[in-house]
Formats: sequence, C-alpha cells, structure tokens
Amino acid sequence: MRDYADGWLLDLRDAGAVLSGSVHEGTPLIAAGEGPSRESGWGMWAGMGQGLLYSMEELPLVSVGLGLARRSSTLPWSISGTWSRLGKDLMREDTGTLGLRMGGKVRVGMGIRIRRWNVAGIQVSSSIEPHLEVGLELGISRGLRCEAGVWIHPMAPPSWHGPGSRRSLAEIKFFLPAAALAIRIDQRADGVPVISQEILGRLTRGLGLSLRADPETGTLGGGLTLRVDGFWLRTSHLVHPALGATHRFGLGAGAPEASPW
Repeated sequence: MRDYADGWLLDLRDAGAVLSGSVHEGTPLIAAGEGPSRESGWGMWAGMGQGLLYSMEELPLVSVGLGLARRSSTLPWSISGTWSRLGKDLMREDTGTLGLRMGGKVRVGMGIRIRRWNVAGIQVSSSIEPHLEVGLELGISRGLRCEAGVWIHPMAPPSWHGPGSRRSLAEIKFFLPAAALAIRIDQRADGVPVISQEILGRLTRGLGLSLRADPETGTLGGGLTLRVDGFWLRTSHLVHPALGATHRFGLGAGAPEASPW
C-alpha cells in the first residue's frame, strides 16, 4: 500500500454519497432519473495530498490530481490525472496516471500508470501499466445500493515492487443512506489473492469516520472525511504491526465525481 490512493477503498464519489445522507448523491455516473446527477452539466476537481510511509522520513509521499466530469442523462463521463512522488533523492519513485470512465448503471473505464524508479538521481527502471475496468450498479432496495467492478491488467507490475506488490482484481460496495462498505480483492505479484475492507459512516452531515482492515498484512486504522461546501479534507491513518504507521492527508475542491481518488 505504497501509493497515495491506497489509503482508502471508498473514493471521494463514494464519500459524497455517505456524507450527503443519500445513496445516490455524490455518485454521478448513474442512470437518468436517479439522484441529482440526472441534470446535465460540468464538474471540475483539483486536489493535493501528502503522507509519510511507515513514519519514515526517507519515504515522504506527495500527490496532486486534476479531473473533469460531464454529467449527462445519456452518457456521463469523467477524465482525471495524477502525479505522485514517493521517497527522496536517494531512492525515489515518480508515478503518473491518466484515467477515463464512461457510462451509467454499466460503466467502463480505461487508464494507464507510468512509473519511474530513481536511485541517487539516476533512473534505473520504469514501467507502463495499462488497465481496463468494468462496473455495474444495482439498486437492491429503496435504501440500499450495490456496486461491483472488475479490473483487467495486461502488463506485469513493476519488478522492483517485489512479490508482495498488489493490483486490484475486483470489488463490491454497499451503500446505505449514512454508511458504505467496500470489499476488495487484490492479487499479489506472486499470484496470491488478498482481501481488504473499509467501512465509512456519517457522524453528522458533512463529516464521516472510516475504519480499514487489511488482514493479509495485519494493517488496521481509520480516517476522517470532512466536506464544507465544495471543499474536502480526508485523512488516513493505517498501522502495520511490524513497519509502523502511515499517515495520509488530502485537500481538494470541486465536484467529487471528477476526483481521481
């Protein structure tokens, strides 16, 4: 869990649904006639985040992201990009991503992640990781909604991440008016599948508390999500039993459906 986005399983679109108290608001890529996203229009997002991997001064983490979303009753879509850096001059990994999502109750997406690994200021390796994703939304009952998604990765993960590195395979999310649960299945580079979970609950309108568990590594923790008008603050505090704590903090403004995180 080395990337900035690894601090959460429920992204900002999901958090928007929970904090608003609606199973629809904050998740704009839905069918016409459901929730506020039935209206056409544009939404933009800009945000930045930082962290400290395992509380090690040699492993600071910074990330910036931009996004644009088109709300539509026919074909909503969003495009987003990020840049992040892990480490300092001695060892540093730079990562850029670009992603596109389209659709309503059935969603499709594609993206690419480019990494560069530098040691003592010299690039020693790089990787290009494209992926495809397919998602499906189901309304189980009036107050309960479910989303499911799968990812396809045609390329191998970076070799310098080792056998324990992960890539997302599938996930399922359940939404109630004031809470959401995410269950994700990842695959390690050595082929072993692992499962992690996160739950987000609304404490009051605009403020939520999340709890996260990763049984494979024993990592546990939580975080806060705060929304004030169009501004967002997110935190993640995960503790590994052997390596220690990783803290992440993020600030952003704009429409959550355009956020890359």
